[in-house]
Amino acid sequence: MEDKSKICYSIANSIVSMMPEGCPYPEWSKDSFLRSLQNNARILDVGCGNNSPRFTKDIVPSCYYIGLDVGDYNQGDDNPADEYVISSSEKFVSTIYKYADSVDAVISTHNIEHCDDRYGVVEAMAKSLNVGGKAYLSFPCADSVSFPNRVGTLNYFDDGSHVGDPPDFGKVISILVESGLSIVFASSRFQPPIHWILGLGNEEQSAKDGDLKEGIWCYWGFESIIVAERKK
Repeated sequence: MEDKSKICYSIANSIVSMMPEGCPYPEWSKDSFLRSLQNNARILDVGCGNNSPRFTKDIVPSCYYIGLDVGDYNQGDDNPADEYVISSSEKFVSTIYKYADSVDAVISTHNIEHCDDRYGVVEAMAKSLNVGGKAYLSFPCADSVSFPNRVGTLNYFDDGSHVGDPPDFGKVISILVESGLSIVFASSRFQPPIHWILGLGNEEQSAKDGDLKEGIWCYWGFESIIVAERKK
């Protein structure tokens, strides 16, 4: 297993080394999305747990950051948010609407699957954008209901806080388009090549240990990812 993992890492590193200097990283990750924004962007982070304020500010230090969640979930001691809003789940959608037409970017990473009104949240996020504003959404794919169980969540139902079934990928796209956004990128099962290779090398040990190792989400295509831009 160790030799296989080393081979996969070597292949992945070779791919990176062959990329032209200055070439954008060929993956539609959250950090790549953030790096595409202006330094002074006004960013709304819907479901900002797991130290996302610090993560975002480290990448876009001059941004105006608004974090919204239903609880203080896994935040570090140093929370650099310019606004940090805790809302009840019942008022979550209406709280997002308070930012209508006012932000340059909205990010929602693995949030809507936890929401009681997930599609209301999607519409509200779309409406929060200025003209020219961009949205980044990620959530578990529909097929994840049949993935193996792993600590850290590979099967959708591994996480007891997920509401119902996985979000409907097509419906999310329809709501964004109907709200005036154009789809820049969409993948119902995101499997970027470099991290897919890393996952291939780690899958055997991940299955044996019953946990997630580097690249496993990408190997299985656990995430649906959508990037969109408001044109009107």
